[in-house]
Amino acid sequence: MFKHFFASITITILCGSTTLGAYNDEYKYFIGRKFWVIDASSVTFYENCTLIPLIGLHIKQGTSFVVKGVKEDELSKNPYASYGPELKVVLDTGQEACFNAARMVPEYKQTWYTDKDITIEIGESIRKLDASGIVKGASVWHKYNGLKPGLTKQIIEAVNVSVINKKIIITLDSKEMEFKTIDEVKDDYYIGDLPKHIKKWSKKTLSAIAEGSVFIGMTRDQVFTSLGRPFSNNKSTGKWGLHEQLVYGSSYVYLENGKVTSFQH
Repeated sequence: MFKHFFASITITILCGSTTLGAYNDEYKYFIGRKFWVIDASSVTFYENCTLIPLIGLHIKQGTSFVVKGVKEDELSKNPYASYGPELKVVLDTGQEACFNAARMVPEYKQTWYTDKDITIEIGESIRKLDASGIVKGASVWHKYNGLKPGLTKQIIEAVNVSVINKKIIITLDSKEMEFKTIDEVKDDYYIGDLPKHIKKWSKKTLSAIAEGSVFIGMTRDQVFTSLGRPFSNNKSTGKWGLHEQLVYGSSYVYLENGKVTSFQH
């Protein structure tokens, strides 16, 4: 199995080791083999080998394609001809396309590689992220005060899965955030839209959350959204119900039965 680099596309070849022959045979070797796009940061497929980029086709990480042939007769028409012929492929969407084959040859392979099981797992992760709405262009809302005030809205700029450690990498404001699982993402963010119960919160509550403050009568969820998760939560129960002391460093918030009764800084 080899791993090769085409432009900024990292591609895994799911096959055993082999000795490639002459220049043209190196490209023909890929015919009938399946590949997965691992790094979709700069992927360009062309329609019918015309060098016209496919319009409206979103090539993303985890996209697979099968090489159907080598279009050597297009060499003279291709401005990149000095780098090799075009590979004719069929994407997992059924779309036929081409791209330059030059960087599929062994001299471009990287020092690290991925195997079939990891590649399939990454593809599955991408599909699960798509199903969860965690995709490029989606809105996310911070559940808690942290890097941003609670309920701050951001747009996902990119979503990837690391080939090395299989962590989910989400880019927000040009910063990459790593998560082990989709549940971890959902622990920190509302995906797509705010829950209905939050939309019913009062203007006073939303203003306090934007300022990172609390007031008497706030609920536990509202405090967490405004101040973030507490360092500790000391609980006690009695005839009056549940008493909680939320500890934020040298500040404390006290709740009775889920509502703020007092606080001190």
